[in-house]
Amino acid sequence: MTTKKYKSVEIYDRVCGWWRAHNFPILPINFLPFEGFIISNEDTELYAVFLYVTDSDLCWLTFPVSNPIASYEEKRGAMEQLFQDVGNSAKDAGYNFMFTTSPLASVQEALIGAGFTLGDENVNHYMKLL
Repeated sequence: MTTKKYKSVEIYDRVCGWWRAHNFPILPINFLPFEGFIISNEDTELYAVFLYVTDSDLCWLTFPVSNPIASYEEKRGAMEQLFQDVGNSAKDAGYNFMFTTSPLASVQEALIGAGFTLGDENVNHYMKLL
């Protein structure tokens, strides 16, 4: 499997199609960070994720989504590998802490497999439109 970094504008339409297929809200392009990542096997793109970078040592891994036409067999182990690869890229860029959230057991398992540890539980998220 190969993980490649893209400008978000390059993969936006593709990822929107995946979000639609999973009934995930479509985020406007201006809500996304500059870059995203896609992991592929030889023939098929499997998962995408975005990484928000900051002016501190922290970065934020967000919005993992799978290609809805990729088979379970094709995707086996790919999410965990994607998280590891993005973590390595972030470390190479000088970050030393990566944060993320997920309510999905499959994502949580891949995060643990990629070296994440559980932080808070039963936390609410608050948002404000500016």
